[in-house]
Amino acid sequence: MKKISKAWPLAITFAVLVIFCIELFFEFFACGWAGNNIYRCDILPPIINFLLLFLLIVGIILVFKKKTTWLAFLPVIIVSVLIIGLLLVPGGEINKTKFACSMADSSNERTCWTNFAVEEHNFNYCDNMQSDIGMNLCYGKVAKYPGDASWCEKIPLGHGGFDSCYQNIAVYTQDKTWCDNLNRSTYYKYPSQTTSSIFRCYTRVNEAINQTS
Repeated sequence: MKKISKAWPLAITFAVLVIFCIELFFEFFACGWAGNNIYRCDILPPIINFLLLFLLIVGIILVFKKKTTWLAFLPVIIVSVLIIGLLLVPGGEINKTKFACSMADSSNERTCWTNFAVEEHNFNYCDNMQSDIGMNLCYGKVAKYPGDASWCEKIPLGHGGFDSCYQNIAVYTQDKTWCDNLNRSTYYKYPSQTTSSIFRCYTRVNEAINQTS
């Protein structure tokens, strides 16, 4: 019976260690792809993670020092901390982390940084992309104020992002004159395609005006 009483704290501590490692894995990897952006699931608050890690290290030290009397209380403390941590965080809460963007593959990475850039209206997020194509498209999607035109000018005239950049400004400001910048675009092979693009821009502006009137 004495051997069993010494073994169960070790078994519970080991089991909690495994659960803790799985929880960290889900936080940093498995929950990475959710919704339109890349997120991390914060199953437990960071302070609880650090506390659990500390307790597990203490448990390992007690094992090597053969302090089984103290070790018997450790599983109860660890389980209590886990329960408190789970109660502190509402179920299913997902917090955004920009760090995860750089961990994604090229396609998800572009989507991730673009969404953050649009949400916060911050062109600098676009610069984190490895691809110039993705970066220019990102500029085009973020633009909406007249002052953003300087970013539109950074986009090559032969890139589709140039068109969308000025179109977005035109729609947001409800000013058709911004659509005229599409005449400088070399993205389309035929002049008729450029004309159609300008017409679409005018149409989008009219729709925006109608929605607010």
